[in-house]
Amino acid sequence: MCIRDSYKKDVDDIVKPEYECDWESLREEVVKYGVRNSTLSAQMPSESSSVVSNETNGIEPPRDYLSIKKSKKGPLKQIVPGYPHLKNNYTLLWDQLNNDGYIKIVAVIQKFFDQGISGNWSYNPENYDNNEVPLSVMAKDMLNTYKYGWKTSYYQNTYDSKTDEDIEADAKDIISNDIYENVQIDDEEDCEACNI
Repeated sequence: MCIRDSYKKDVDDIVKPEYECDWESLREEVVKYGVRNSTLSAQMPSESSSVVSNETNGIEPPRDYLSIKKSKKGPLKQIVPGYPHLKNNYTLLWDQLNNDGYIKIVAVIQKFFDQGISGNWSYNPENYDNNEVPLSVMAKDMLNTYKYGWKTSYYQNTYDSKTDEDIEADAKDIISNDIYENVQIDDEEDCEACNI
């Protein structure tokens, strides 16, 4: 009996790593002894935990330097981590011209995960004629995610221009005036877990 990798080989066209471990011996041991756990690695959801830890959403590009997240206590303003010294290193979601790079990044990561990563597609209509995302672009993205071995897709996000003047003003203040250090954290006591 032979054990072969089950990932989509097209992902090796993106990047072919030089493996440092002895994977052939491991394959032989799996044939001989089996595998105790069917799934050994997974990427955990990161939306809620990113808010608590003031981090970005896992492998997702941030939508903007300042995000407004809704909670039971009202809106929570969250600035990307390290804004004062990392602001020029972020690739913002809506600044991407297409999903090609993101699809490939998720595919390379997926190759090394047992469970599926729920990737998203994001479209900014401003990048297309008549502000309309062509169906052919979405179909191409779907085919590429299959080609490169995505196991699951989740959202199709579409940028619909900001309409809330307050949110836009807050973002402009932070970006243009570098008032990052003036952002206040509400230390109101709720529960122990909320005040880490």
